[in-house]
Amino acid sequence: MFLSGSISRSDGVLTHQWQEEETRTGMVMTEYAMFLSKDKPQKTQIVYDDIFPFKADPGGIFLFDMKWRDPASPDASYQLIRNRIYVGDTTMQIMGKEVKCVHFKVRERLEVDQEGILGLDMNGDEYYGQGIGLVRFVRQVNDRKPVYTLSSINDH
Repeated sequence: MFLSGSISRSDGVLTHQWQEEETRTGMVMTEYAMFLSKDKPQKTQIVYDDIFPFKADPGGIFLFDMKWRDPASPDASYQLIRNRIYVGDTTMQIMGKEVKCVHFKVRERLEVDQEGILGLDMNGDEYYGQGIGLVRFVRQVNDRKPVYTLSSINDH
C-alpha cells in the first residue's frame, strides 16, 4: 500500500508532495518533493526513510533524513535530520471522530550548507492516526510554536 500526501498554502498553492510505502514493520518515505518555484517540483534525496513503525518500544528512536538543493541557490545544499522518539499510544479528536494514535516526540535539525553550515534545531510532537497517517504536528521554532491538525481527507 502507498500513501500520498501534500501540503498547500492557504491560497491553495502546492508546496510539498510525498509518497510513503507500507512495509512489514512500518511506513517509509519513498519520494518527497518541494515546489520551490512555479516550474517543477524539486525532488529530495532520501537518506534514511523511517516515518513511523507499527510497533515500537517506549523511547525507541526512528531516523528520517533527506537532502536537497534549491535551483535558485545552486551554491547551497539543505539537509533535514529528524529523530522521532516513541512516547506511546493515545486517542485524539480528528475531524469530529475519536481516533487511535501513536505519539512521537520529535527532534529535528535543518542544516544549510553555503560557505559553512548554519543549523536550526527544532523540537515538537507528531501524532499518527490509525489507518490515516499524520494527523497533528507541533513544532517549537525559536519563540514560535506552529500547530497543524488534519482537517480534511481527499480520496483520489
